[in-house]
Amino acid sequence: MRSALLATVLTACFLLGCGSPNTDKLIVGSWQNVQTPNHPPVIYRADGTYSVTIPHPVAAGASLLLTGEYELSDGVLTTTGKDLKVVSGGPVADSFRGSIARDLLKTQKTSITWVTKDELVGEAQGKKVTFRRVGKVGS
Repeated sequence: MRSALLATVLTACFLLGCGSPNTDKLIVGSWQNVQTPNHPPVIYRADGTYSVTIPHPVAAGASLLLTGEYELSDGVLTTTGKDLKVVSGGPVADSFRGSIARDLLKTQKTSITWVTKDELVGEAQGKKVTFRRVGKVGS
């Protein structure tokens, strides 16, 4: 269970990137992992920050908010998790935070292949994940 959750969280947190200056701005918006459509999307902002709400894998209603910074260069997205806060769920979510913080509050890199301007595939640690745009920030 923990490894499945971490795979989902890690791919969500360090996805999206591209190499061309003309496509770098395409990342700005909300992106949904197609393998976990019931989870909240990752939101990338034009100011180089991102956020994602991470639901607890078992305890309904318990969740965390991961925020951080990202940079795109040469087809690689580098993300650095900066903060992981309990959104809801009290002690259950706080325990969850403690178990995954080490994996999320660090710098990670993902190679990106754009399928279309609204779909991309990220690859990291031998795993590929497809994301689709579900909205632009501010829309």
